[in-house]
Amino acid sequence: MAFKRECRSYFYYLADIRDLMLEIKRIDVKMAGVHAVDLTKVRVRRDPWKNRMIKYVEQRTALQKRLQEKQDQVENIINTISRVSLPSYRVIIWMIYVQRKRIQEVADLYGYTKDYMANQIIDLMDEVFDARIAEGSYIPPEPMPDSGEDAVEDTEDSVSFS
Repeated sequence: MAFKRECRSYFYYLADIRDLMLEIKRIDVKMAGVHAVDLTKVRVRRDPWKNRMIKYVEQRTALQKRLQEKQDQVENIINTISRVSLPSYRVIIWMIYVQRKRIQEVADLYGYTKDYMANQIIDLMDEVFDARIAEGSYIPPEPMPDSGEDAVEDTEDSVSFS
């Protein structure tokens, strides 16, 4: 399930966002030309800023694009979970999908059985994805094509063990 994989990457996305923001800040400092002056070296200064500035602008633009992608992924996770109708169920989804807690652990916390909790999660996520499909913000994966007549049936006659 793609959403499950996205949720498991939530904290990685946050770390990436932090790292990208720091890198953008470093580039901004370089673009501003803030640096310590080395008075021990005297040299004739050409115009090195022109080439460097273009490089910095390109790097910053690429980083901002990656930052926006990560922020969109985090926002997608939060928006999807926020569609769950009851706050306590939102917490359950958050604990299982984002914090990677076991279903049994969460079921024990809430006083439910593991099977009941698993069925509730399936129903909740179906509700969320149905709402997202209706508004057009989620495109479900295409179903696997039927195997049709070309498929080989597994029967005792068709399987031989030597």
